[in-house]
Amino acid sequence: MYKVGLYTLGCKVSSYETEAVAEEFSRRGFLVRDFSEVCDVYVINTCTVTAESDAKSRKYIRRAIRKNPEGLVLVMGCYSQRAPEEVSAIEGVAAVVGTADKLSLVPIAERLLGEKEAKKRDTGAAFSVEKFEKCDEMQPPSEEKLSGGDRSCAHIAAGRSSGDGSKLQAEDNSYDGDRVAAPTVEKLPIVNVGSLDGATFEKMCIEHAPRTRGYVKIEDGCECKCTYCAIAAARGPVRSKLPDEVIAEVKGLYSRGTREVVLTGIETGSYGADFDEEYTLSDLLCELDRIGACDRIRLGSMAPELIGEKFITKVKDLKILVPHFHVSMQSGSSSVLKGMKRRYTRERALENLTRIREYIPDVTFTADLMVGFPGESEEDFLETVSFVREAELLDAHVFAYSKRVGTPAAQRADQVPEDVKHDRSARLIAVKNEVRDSVLSGIVKRGRPLSVVFETKRGRLYTGHSDSYVEVVCEAMRDVRGEICEVIPTSFNDGKIVGVLKE
Repeated sequence: MYKVGLYTLGCKVSSYETEAVAEEFSRRGFLVRDFSEVCDVYVINTCTVTAESDAKSRKYIRRAIRKNPEGLVLVMGCYSQRAPEEVSAIEGVAAVVGTADKLSLVPIAERLLGEKEAKKRDTGAAFSVEKFEKCDEMQPPSEEKLSGGDRSCAHIAAGRSSGDGSKLQAEDNSYDGDRVAAPTVEKLPIVNVGSLDGATFEKMCIEHAPRTRGYVKIEDGCECKCTYCAIAAARGPVRSKLPDEVIAEVKGLYSRGTREVVLTGIETGSYGADFDEEYTLSDLLCELDRIGACDRIRLGSMAPELIGEKFITKVKDLKILVPHFHVSMQSGSSSVLKGMKRRYTRERALENLTRIREYIPDVTFTADLMVGFPGESEEDFLETVSFVREAELLDAHVFAYSKRVGTPAAQRADQVPEDVKHDRSARLIAVKNEVRDSVLSGIVKRGRPLSVVFETKRGRLYTGHSDSYVEVVCEAMRDVRGEICEVIPTSFNDGKIVGVLKE
């Protein structure tokens, strides 16, 4: 039985896709093993959000090649989509696919392993490929049924009925061996990366979450075309998973023990924009809440302009939606945001966050914040600093601007020096930690119990996250992993609430 090891670089969307590919390998008889082990097949899911991401992708590709020079190294993801020629030029790479048809790597691996074994039997020589013909059509996943009579992930509905009996249409993009088959080639590597124009949502579904928090990819693609970003080109247009498919997947994960499901996408808030009938993210959340699909739903990164009055008034009373939003803010300066071609201003973002707090008093916010965008002045930077304070962020992911080849921002002459970026990054991290501690202090002073999903254990100390995404540590005399428990906050330390389990 062949062994396969997989490694993910980048975002939660990529992590989900890697898990889906791993499950498909498992269904086809492969043993999924840790990436550090010697395996017959390695899969690296790459990232291209920064130059460092590209470098890390190459590093892990080469690491796999060194680990087993006789193994198959298969590469997929955003870096592969954006620069397939760079990836395929790495000696030892057997196949490269982009951000579409990632599941095609499984039959590609089967075919190459079959060719390898046949060559050994026939000639006893080292593996070589004289001609690679069309891959066999992928076999559907198992017929294991989801709870409540739902169909398995491979057979989820191709459409759903709206309230008036009409159907929301999205092209059936079920796996087609002819469409995604690896091309006929005379030598390795196989490169199966094409244009994303007209791409549809790749039919993926996971049946098991590795932890008590699972992820469901509901959307792919981005049409914002921000001046600094290479992801829009690497991911293509917005396309959405059909509502019935999302609901079936969420219910399936919940039936197998997942307490919290995170709905994620490249631009999560644009969910449904590609449907013929109007159906938005808020509609999906209302439906999940109505049927009690799971204990908790958390949203992936949301653009500030998409969580305005219309959205929040529709979802504010949902029991299933947790009081936490991660905002892809990028900068707290309206001038910088304009240069980025973001679709909101500092003022609009703060207005939306303030409005959410009026409806959901215990809500928390986290954010992505970039420093050193071309032309960012000290005054611009200080506006971002003050935004962190005014928004009272629970936490923030702070990162420095990185040039991406082919983006408008990379061509600007007013690049910020690296030492300035480093200084601003350190200063902003210090401020966001200060604000975080202020938020945690307020939680302790209020003393209200926190609803926590526990995930990890060290001795008798258990760690998890509250519904508002506060990290919580407490002692327990029994194993509480996978449970939702109430914890009374007593103090905080190093960004975590320390509490007492309320029995």
